[in-house]
Amino acid sequence: MEDSEILKIGSQKAKVVDIIYKGDIWAIVAMYYNDWPCLGIRWFGAESFPTSYGKPSWFVLPQELYPGILNSLPIRTAKRNFVMEFLNDVEIFKPATI
Repeated sequence: MEDSEILKIGSQKAKVVDIIYKGDIWAIVAMYYNDWPCLGIRWFGAESFPTSYGKPSWFVLPQELYPGILNSLPIRTAKRNFVMEFLNDVEIFKPATI
């Protein structure tokens, strides 16, 4: 699937902001879900998952997985910095206070 097509996929609750990483049949994106910044994943093709009412949909990844995902993907530093800034309000990236 072309990047421009991926960026257009959305719903009332989901708005894709940027493609973080794209495989052959799936993509991880920075997106807003219910106006909250998050990472999402979606598969494309005949066997797309997850689905909602029989249509492919974005799966919002758990926040606890964000550091591992971002550190393991082969993405450029500028892209990683963009995502970190985009996810700035996500608690997992904020330093713990004692």
